[in-house]
Amino acid sequence: MDNLKNKPYLEKSYLLILIFALIIRSMNIYSLLPSTLDSILFTFLAFVGFIVVLFELYIFLIEKHKDWTDWLIVIFLAAFLISTILNRNYGITSNLKLLVWNSIYTIGIYQFIKRQKNSFSIIDYINYIVMIGMFLLSFVSLVMYIIQYSYVFVYGPGPRDHIRIGFLESRLFGVFGDPNYGATTALVTIVLCSYYLFKYFNTKNFFIKTFFIVNIVVQYFTLLLTGSRSALLLSYLAFGFIAFSIIFYKQGLKKTSTFKNFLYSCVLTLLVLFGYLIVQNGTKDVLVTIPNKIYSTLYKTEERNKKTIEEKKEPISLDRKDVVDNSDISNMRFSIWNSSVEIFKTSPIYGTSPRNLLPYAHDKLPNTFISQKSIVVHNAFFNVLTSVGLLGFIPFMVFLVFNGVKIIFCYYSYQKELSLQFLTLLTVEIVLVMSGMFNNEIILVNTVGSFLFWSYLGALNGNLKGSLRNE
Repeated sequence: MDNLKNKPYLEKSYLLILIFALIIRSMNIYSLLPSTLDSILFTFLAFVGFIVVLFELYIFLIEKHKDWTDWLIVIFLAAFLISTILNRNYGITSNLKLLVWNSIYTIGIYQFIKRQKNSFSIIDYINYIVMIGMFLLSFVSLVMYIIQYSYVFVYGPGPRDHIRIGFLESRLFGVFGDPNYGATTALVTIVLCSYYLFKYFNTKNFFIKTFFIVNIVVQYFTLLLTGSRSALLLSYLAFGFIAFSIIFYKQGLKKTSTFKNFLYSCVLTLLVLFGYLIVQNGTKDVLVTIPNKIYSTLYKTEERNKKTIEEKKEPISLDRKDVVDNSDISNMRFSIWNSSVEIFKTSPIYGTSPRNLLPYAHDKLPNTFISQKSIVVHNAFFNVLTSVGLLGFIPFMVFLVFNGVKIIFCYYSYQKELSLQFLTLLTVEIVLVMSGMFNNEIILVNTVGSFLFWSYLGALNGNLKGSLRNE
């Protein structure tokens, strides 16, 4: 066991293969492939991942100096299992599969990266895969926008049994399964590329610097064109947090009072965000004109050649009709969250189990909003509360809040000792957690976002422990 503990090559390789597979899986066109291929691939990855979980659990149990909060994750997973067993009449297989995947993230990946002395170097490899993968996906999506490609594949009778590809409904779906997740991942990629651009800015490798710059532009265009209001809001949060942190650090070197530093940093951060708002509006105006100019040029060419056009393309708009014509600012999320609370009240201790929420709602509360619409909760925290009850919600939230407060407090207390990469990963963590306010993210899902959250959290805790120990 000690030899395996000191040779993390297999686990590291597994992480890189898994993140690559998750990026591929996030494409909407992936759903057009036979489901058997997905089942074989992810069954194999789950099997290997479960072995990693058992090994990391063994290492965790024999460790003398444990973080007490890590026990909360074990309690959360136990609550998940209890909820699954008690709600087995609604189904059990899909819950057990999800339990395995959440164990892989919260124990296998998190604990593995946390105990590595070179955790940030492992994260570098993960980030390279994310940046390259997102560049390819976003680039293809932008091409779809430019040529105004759109395709809808209906695979079932339900209102949501369809796959949207390309640009439609005034939104860029592109090759992403969900434009909200695509926009959030694009924002994460912008943050990562900005860090690596700064890191390699003095390098003589022109290709590397060009790639980061081009990727930032591609991801920024993708972020705007997806029409994801939550991702746009998160972009202000991310850029504001980074700007404030850097300004606060620079001012701290001048050895002025903390209050003056804070006030000065807030003012400059607001100016940065105002500039970002201007750039954002200007960029959207430019993006709208590109397809219109292309079609205008083609139309004039056809006129000169005396050819007839059956239909002329309408001017492109990025104003979502489901938002513009909707008086509900939350786009039904308030109704969904209220409905989730109604469901929670029927089983407050152990919940409905994650994969049985809809069958449970159809059975117990057929008139509630979630049941009538057959819709997911669209909030990670309400989803945990409803799915695993207070038995799982309390330990998870205590773990999350304690780690969040600890990491942010330590960062601002030890900025001189902690690297810019630490700030980068912390920013992404904040983005992913806040994304959970609008979508199912970080927990009870098997996504790129969940993978990155637990990987980065492990790296931050591990790096923080090492930095403070050295100090």
